[in-house]
Amino acid sequence: MSKELNHLVSLQDIDLKLDRLIEEKDSIPGKIESLKERLEQCRKEIEEVKKQLKDIQVRKKEKEIELDDSEQAIKKHQEELNKVKTNEAYQALLKEIGAAKKKKGMLEDEILVLMEEAEDLSSLQKEKVESLKKEEERVHAKEKDLQERSNLIKETITRVQAERDSIAGRITSATIQRYERIRKKWSGLAIARTKGDSCGGCQIKLPPQVINELLQDKDYVICDNCARILYLEKED
Repeated sequence: MSKELNHLVSLQDIDLKLDRLIEEKDSIPGKIESLKERLEQCRKEIEEVKKQLKDIQVRKKEKEIELDDSEQAIKKHQEELNKVKTNEAYQALLKEIGAAKKKKGMLEDEILVLMEEAEDLSSLQKEKVESLKKEEERVHAKEKDLQERSNLIKETITRVQAERDSIAGRITSATIQRYERIRKKWSGLAIARTKGDSCGGCQIKLPPQVINELLQDKDYVICDNCARILYLEKED
């Protein structure tokens, strides 16, 4: 393998490493945003529970007012019983008292149900608040880790980029341009090591002539199928 081809292989190793580093770095803001979205969802769930609890408390207050009205009606009708002079009026009052008591019982049951629902929602709200607190701690710790990882990756990219520039400086500009074109076409893999008698990039079997050219250490032997630059290792 010629020196320049050897430099190209090293350059591709560095570029693939840079690709991975940049991809990871670029993914970090999205991960942080997802963590924040999860927190916001937890807060919305708490607000929804608060809203439901407030609605129940309003309904309970309305039922309590109705209950008080029923109790007052029962008391009033019972006082009126001693004043009526006819049996017909007496029976009418008894009927009204019975209806008021029935309504009172229904209202008491409804208030009891609302109290149970309010108690359940209060417990749920407490659980969600505690869960949010723990989630906030977890998210803040994870966000800190991700930010530290991002800073480390940036430092690594700077160091690896300097190494890349050093190697790229040993290769002709024409070869670099050719390499970049192939690399862009094949998502980063411009140089392919042969696997037996096949191209390591596209896996297509290579013609004997191409194998011979590789064995003769000719510069820039190209795969006829994918146009990648081929190379052999010593042990190959």
